[in-house]
Amino acid sequence: MKSAGSVTRRESGVRAQSIAWTQLYPSARYLHAMAYDTARAVTILFGDSTNSSVYNGETWGLGVPCVADFNADGSVNSQDFVDFLAAFFAGAPSADFNHDGTVNSQDFFDFLAAFFAGCP
Repeated sequence: MKSAGSVTRRESGVRAQSIAWTQLYPSARYLHAMAYDTARAVTILFGDSTNSSVYNGETWGLGVPCVADFNADGSVNSQDFVDFLAAFFAGAPSADFNHDGTVNSQDFFDFLAAFFAGCP
C-alpha cells in the first residue's frame, strides 16, 4: 500500500487532526479480466500482472459493504448486535448508524431494521 501523505486543515483558527491517506485499490494492471458476480453483488478483477512479464494472480473484489455487519467480520450474527449495543450505550461515534452526527434512538431503530433485513 502506498501512502499519499497527510493533510492538515485549518479553519477559523482551529487545527484539525492530520489524516494519512492510504491506497486501497489495485495498482496499474496488464493482462487482467473483470466480471460481475450477481450472486454476491461484487465486481471482481483477476488474472493480472503488474508488468509485462510477471503474473501475480491477485484477485480484487469491490462490492457494497453490508451495513448490518457492524463488526465487519464477514457475517451478520448476534455478535454484531452485541457490538452495536456496546457502542450505542457508550455513545461511540461508530453507533451513529444513520450518520446524522448524533447517537440517539433513531440510530438504534435504523440498525435494527438493517440487522433484521440481513445482507445479500
